[in-house]
Amino acid sequence: MSGIIANKGIKLFQTIIARNGWVLLGRWKSGAFKDRISGCIGQTIDSNETIQNASVRITKELTGLQINPDFLKIQALLTFYEEDVKTPSAQVLGDEYKELQLYYDGDKHEKADVKKTNSLDLFKETELFIPKWYHIDKIPYDEMPEDDIHWYPLFLSGKCLTGEFRFQGTQLINHKLHIEKEIKML
Repeated sequence: MSGIIANKGIKLFQTIIARNGWVLLGRWKSGAFKDRISGCIGQTIDSNETIQNASVRITKELTGLQINPDFLKIQALLTFYEEDVKTPSAQVLGDEYKELQLYYDGDKHEKADVKKTNSLDLFKETELFIPKWYHIDKIPYDEMPEDDIHWYPLFLSGKCLTGEFRFQGTQLINHKLHIEKEIKML
């Protein structure tokens, strides 16, 4: 399938940092994702902030890490539908929203950090997020949003994806996933 243009209606993005078979995820301390594990989820703060710059900002706010926007790849565009408008996520995001998924190449990051002053091991717990490295074979899907088990493995294997997920509260009702050649932003 040809590339997808993803430039309208994106409410959230998630940055997933991976290196050498490991992925950096975190447990949320509050908000719509409280007590659940995910990558670094955030929003742009104004129309002038690029997704890449927002990813750098949110990753620093949540983990204390300074990432390089050159090592980010837009790899998935997922649309979420919420049947129960009373859930916390629907209250904040509405009953339909798009989320862009960015892959951060931690191997490239570590190679570029020749002085070893910006190691991806220097993450820290913050007011909102408790980061931790997980081996890709031991990702705690039972502590994550229900959609993650369906798209994370493909995403972490380097596939570009589009998909739709329909929820009733935190329960996944159904989903569709498509492998794409690329995801483009205009």
